[in-house]
Amino acid sequence: MKFERYDILVNRLHPYHEEDYQGIKMVEVKDIEENLIEVEQETYKHYLLFKQKLQELGIHVSISSGYRTLAEQQQIIDEFSSRYPQEEVDKRVAPVGTSEHHTGLALDITVRSCDEYLSNQLDQEKLENYDKQYEVMEMICSDYGFILRYPKDKEAVTGVSCEPWHFRYVGYPLSKEIMDHHLTLEEYLEEKCLVEE
Repeated sequence: MKFERYDILVNRLHPYHEEDYQGIKMVEVKDIEENLIEVEQETYKHYLLFKQKLQELGIHVSISSGYRTLAEQQQIIDEFSSRYPQEEVDKRVAPVGTSEHHTGLALDITVRSCDEYLSNQLDQEKLENYDKQYEVMEMICSDYGFILRYPKDKEAVTGVSCEPWHFRYVGYPLSKEIMDHHLTLEEYLEEKCLVEE
Protein backbone atom coordinates (compact mmCIF):
# COMPACT_ATOMS: atom_id res chain seq x y z
CA MET A 1 0.00 0.00 0.00
CA LYS A 2 1.32 3.46 -0.89
CA PHE A 3 1.05 6.30 1.61
CA GLU A 4 -0.37 9.42 -0.07
CA ARG A 5 -2.37 11.39 2.52
CA TYR A 6 -0.14 14.32 3.37
CA ASP A 7 -3.07 16.40 4.64
CA ILE A 8 -3.94 14.14 7.59
CA LEU A 9 -4.64 16.16 10.71
CA VAL A 10 -3.00 15.23 14.00
CA ASN A 11 -3.75 17.32 17.08
CA ARG A 12 -5.34 16.97 20.51
CA LEU A 13 -8.79 16.42 18.99
CA HIS A 14 -7.54 14.15 16.18
CA PRO A 15 -4.94 11.78 17.63
CA TYR A 16 -2.42 9.80 15.61
CA HIS A 17 -3.66 6.45 14.27
CA GLU A 18 -0.93 4.14 13.04
CA GLU A 19 -3.21 2.63 10.37
CA ASP A 20 -3.40 6.02 8.62
CA TYR A 21 0.33 5.77 7.93
CA GLN A 22 0.58 2.20 6.61
CA GLY A 23 3.11 2.09 3.78
CA ILE A 24 4.84 5.32 4.77
CA LYS A 25 8.51 5.28 3.77
CA MET A 26 10.99 6.69 6.24
CA VAL A 27 14.65 7.59 5.76
CA GLU A 28 17.36 7.80 8.40
CA VAL A 29 19.10 11.18 8.63
CA LYS A 30 21.21 13.05 11.16
CA ASP A 31 19.86 15.79 13.39
CA ILE A 32 21.76 18.85 14.65
CA GLU A 33 23.53 16.74 17.26
CA GLU A 34 24.51 14.06 14.72
CA ASN A 35 21.98 11.61 16.17
CA LEU A 36 20.18 9.34 13.73
CA ILE A 37 16.52 10.22 13.37
CA GLU A 38 13.80 9.27 10.89
CA VAL A 39 11.81 11.47 8.52
CA GLU A 40 9.26 10.52 5.85
CA GLN A 41 11.18 10.31 2.56
CA GLU A 42 9.27 12.94 0.51
CA THR A 43 9.36 15.31 3.49
CA TYR A 44 13.14 14.93 3.70
CA LYS A 45 13.64 15.31 -0.05
CA HIS A 46 11.76 18.60 -0.02
CA TYR A 47 13.46 19.72 3.20
CA LEU A 48 16.82 19.44 1.41
CA LEU A 49 15.57 21.72 -1.38
CA PHE A 50 14.20 24.17 1.21
CA LYS A 51 17.50 24.06 3.11
CA GLN A 52 19.50 24.71 -0.08
CA LYS A 53 17.40 27.77 -0.92
CA LEU A 54 17.79 29.10 2.63
CA GLN A 55 21.57 28.65 2.38
CA GLU A 56 21.53 30.71 -0.83
CA LEU A 57 19.78 33.41 1.23
CA GLY A 58 22.43 33.20 3.97
CA ILE A 59 20.31 31.22 6.44
CA HIS A 60 21.78 27.95 7.67
CA VAL A 61 19.43 25.40 9.19
CA SER A 62 19.27 21.86 10.46
CA ILE A 63 16.60 19.50 11.76
CA SER A 64 16.34 19.39 15.54
CA SER A 65 13.42 16.95 15.62
CA GLY A 66 11.70 14.64 13.15
CA TYR A 67 9.75 11.43 13.71
CA ARG A 68 9.04 10.51 17.34
CA THR A 69 7.69 7.28 18.75
CA LEU A 70 5.00 7.42 21.42
CA ALA A 71 7.68 6.50 23.98
CA GLU A 72 9.96 9.34 22.84
CA GLN A 73 7.09 11.80 23.20
CA GLN A 74 6.56 10.56 26.75
CA GLN A 75 10.27 11.10 27.48
CA ILE A 76 9.95 14.72 26.33
CA ILE A 77 6.92 15.21 28.56
CA ASP A 78 8.81 13.69 31.50
CA GLU A 79 11.82 15.92 30.86
CA PHE A 80 9.67 19.06 30.69
CA SER A 81 7.73 17.96 33.79
CA SER A 82 10.97 17.83 35.75
CA ARG A 83 11.79 21.44 34.82
CA TYR A 84 8.47 23.30 34.47
CA PRO A 85 5.09 23.52 36.23
CA GLN A 86 2.42 21.23 34.76
CA GLU A 87 0.53 24.21 33.31
CA GLU A 88 3.62 25.16 31.29
CA VAL A 89 4.18 21.54 30.18
CA ASP A 90 0.57 21.34 28.94
CA LYS A 91 1.10 24.49 26.87
CA ARG A 92 4.44 23.52 25.35
CA VAL A 93 4.31 19.76 24.79
CA ALA A 94 1.66 17.71 22.99
CA PRO A 95 0.28 14.72 24.91
CA VAL A 96 1.41 11.29 23.71
CA GLY A 97 -0.47 10.34 20.56
CA THR A 98 -1.35 13.92 19.59
CA SER A 99 2.00 15.16 18.26
CA GLU A 100 2.54 15.64 14.53
CA HIS A 101 6.02 14.25 15.08
CA HIS A 102 4.45 10.76 15.31
CA THR A 103 3.75 11.01 11.56
CA GLY A 104 7.28 11.69 10.26
CA LEU A 105 5.84 14.64 8.31
CA ALA A 106 6.71 17.35 10.87
CA LEU A 107 10.14 18.90 11.28
CA ASP A 108 11.50 21.25 13.88
CA ILE A 109 13.95 23.28 11.79
CA THR A 110 16.57 25.16 13.73
CA VAL A 111 18.42 28.28 12.54
CA ARG A 112 22.20 28.44 12.92
CA SER A 113 23.99 31.58 14.00
CA CYS A 114 27.73 32.05 14.68
CA ASP A 115 28.28 28.36 13.83
CA GLU A 116 25.96 27.19 16.60
CA TYR A 117 22.48 25.84 16.06
CA LEU A 118 19.77 27.36 18.21
CA SER A 119 17.54 25.20 20.30
CA ASN A 120 13.87 25.13 19.34
CA GLN A 121 13.21 25.66 23.06
CA LEU A 122 14.46 29.25 23.02
CA ASP A 123 12.73 31.69 25.28
CA GLN A 124 10.72 34.45 23.60
CA GLU A 125 13.40 37.11 24.05
CA LYS A 126 16.07 35.05 22.28
CA LEU A 127 13.66 33.95 19.56
CA GLU A 128 13.00 37.59 18.71
CA ASN A 129 16.68 37.95 17.75
CA TYR A 130 16.02 35.53 14.90
CA ASP A 131 12.66 36.84 13.71
CA LYS A 132 14.03 37.79 10.30
CA GLN A 133 15.34 34.31 9.54
CA TYR A 134 12.11 32.67 10.65
CA GLU A 135 10.09 35.20 8.64
CA VAL A 136 12.02 34.25 5.50
CA MET A 137 11.45 30.57 6.25
CA GLU A 138 7.72 31.23 6.65
CA MET A 139 7.59 33.22 3.39
CA ILE A 140 9.20 30.56 1.18
CA CYS A 141 8.35 27.25 2.88
CA SER A 142 5.23 26.70 0.76
CA ASP A 143 7.37 26.59 -2.42
CA TYR A 144 8.80 23.35 -1.04
CA GLY A 145 5.57 21.75 0.15
CA PHE A 146 5.76 22.94 3.77
CA ILE A 147 3.46 25.01 5.93
CA LEU A 148 4.27 26.84 9.14
CA ARG A 149 2.10 24.67 11.32
CA TYR A 150 1.67 26.90 14.39
CA PRO A 151 1.68 30.56 13.27
CA LYS A 152 1.16 33.68 15.37
CA ASP A 153 -2.42 34.65 16.18
CA LYS A 154 -3.72 31.14 15.44
CA GLU A 155 -3.31 29.63 18.90
CA ALA A 156 -7.09 29.51 19.41
CA VAL A 157 -7.41 27.39 16.25
CA THR A 158 -4.40 25.07 16.64
CA GLY A 159 -4.38 24.87 20.42
CA VAL A 160 -0.61 25.39 20.26
CA SER A 161 1.47 28.52 20.94
CA CYS A 162 3.37 30.00 18.01
CA GLU A 163 6.29 27.76 17.00
CA PRO A 164 8.25 29.46 14.20
CA TRP A 165 10.51 26.40 13.87
CA HIS A 166 7.76 23.75 13.38
CA PHE A 167 7.11 22.99 9.71
CA ARG A 168 4.74 20.36 8.37
CA TYR A 169 5.02 18.76 4.95
CA VAL A 170 1.66 18.68 3.15
CA GLY A 171 2.95 18.73 -0.45
CA TYR A 172 2.72 21.30 -3.21
CA PRO A 173 0.39 23.00 -4.30
CA LEU A 174 -1.62 22.41 -1.10
CA SER A 175 1.12 24.18 0.88
CA LYS A 176 0.77 27.25 -1.34
CA GLU A 177 -3.01 27.31 -0.93
CA ILE A 178 -2.78 27.10 2.86
CA MET A 179 0.00 29.66 3.28
CA ASP A 180 -1.29 32.14 0.66
CA HIS A 181 -4.67 32.24 2.41
CA HIS A 182 -3.10 32.43 5.91
CA LEU A 183 -4.85 29.24 7.00
CA THR A 184 -3.94 26.55 9.46
CA LEU A 185 -4.32 22.90 8.50
CA GLU A 186 -7.40 22.82 10.74
CA GLU A 187 -8.99 25.76 8.89
CA TYR A 188 -8.16 24.35 5.47
CA LEU A 189 -9.65 20.94 6.26
CA GLU A 190 -12.73 22.51 7.83
CA GLU A 191 -13.31 24.64 4.71
CA LYS A 192 -12.72 21.61 2.48
CA CYS A 193 -15.33 19.62 4.42
CA LEU A 194 -17.87 22.45 4.10
CA VAL A 195 -17.30 22.67 0.35
CA GLU A 196 -17.61 18.89 -0.09
CA GLU A 197 -20.87 18.83 1.87
